[in-house]
Amino acid sequence: VLNSLKECPSKEDLRNIWNHTCGVAKEGLDNIYQQLKASIQKYLDDDFLDTLDNSTFEVFAYNYRLKEHISRLFQAVGNEEVEYTKDFYKYQNMSIFYKTLGNEEVEYTKDFYTLINNKHTLDDILKFIYSYLEHFKTLKKELHQKHQKELLADVEQERYTREQCKIRR
Repeated sequence: VLNSLKECPSKEDLRNIWNHTCGVAKEGLDNIYQQLKASIQKYLDDDFLDTLDNSTFEVFAYNYRLKEHISRLFQAVGNEEVEYTKDFYKYQNMSIFYKTLGNEEVEYTKDFYTLINNKHTLDDILKFIYSYLEHFKTLKKELHQKHQKELLADVEQERYTREQCKIRR
């Protein structure tokens, strides 16, 4: 759509284009969940019930750690729609992601509205939108890598702790 523009659209059309751009930027978040889950699947296949983090009920330890990272990741995108239940972290909407990205979206949105409310050209608009999409793509990748590393460390720690408990028995 952006490449087909010949002249600068109206402010209303620009707002709609921006809303669509924000949605496009968030695409692929479900894939990150699937990739994180796949990376610890061997642990999930051997999951065990335990009480974690001062909880009063038992949860599956590895699944808990996965959901914990997914929750933090999804909060980063700014759509915090996580429902906490006794079964722990039941997700109503898996297209959510983490405050870092959410804050970035808010800041870029403010800057976009400032841009369209002042003198601008079609080239200014296109450069801004493409820079946002590239920036958001980079942030998603960085957050994915960060949580991948932390999740594996957390799961390994759970496994180690479990093994130590077995030895003491």
